[in-house]
Amino acid sequence: VSQLYKEMQAIGNHRNVSVSITMLHEAPAAQMTPWLVDIVQKSVREHRENGDVDSMMLLNSGAGHDAMILSQVMPTAMLFVRCRGGISHHPDEYVSLNDIYTVSSTLLSVIQSKDLANAAIKEV
Repeated sequence: VSQLYKEMQAIGNHRNVSVSITMLHEAPAAQMTPWLVDIVQKSVREHRENGDVDSMMLLNSGAGHDAMILSQVMPTAMLFVRCRGGISHHPDEYVSLNDIYTVSSTLLSVIQSKDLANAAIKEV
């Protein structure tokens, strides 16, 4: 942010305009709940074995998601679905019906998982 601000200042000086930044929101990165991430990964692996999922990738998201808030009060994990061309949060975003079905059935498997039920009992 500081480098961006310096460049904005330089452009502003060159054009004789003032530049200022006001921070409206700042939130720390959210750590996902390891045991819940494990359950999600297990479900994805099971769907891969059935031929429903052709790849799995564990990734860190730098985006601001609801998980940043929810992780403060409850176990949290995220399951992403691939978008054609990697384009997301844009009018050109496209997800195939097959991928929607796959991620939905994977999420359902997580919700119905005995591992999730057992972990929830331990959390209480």
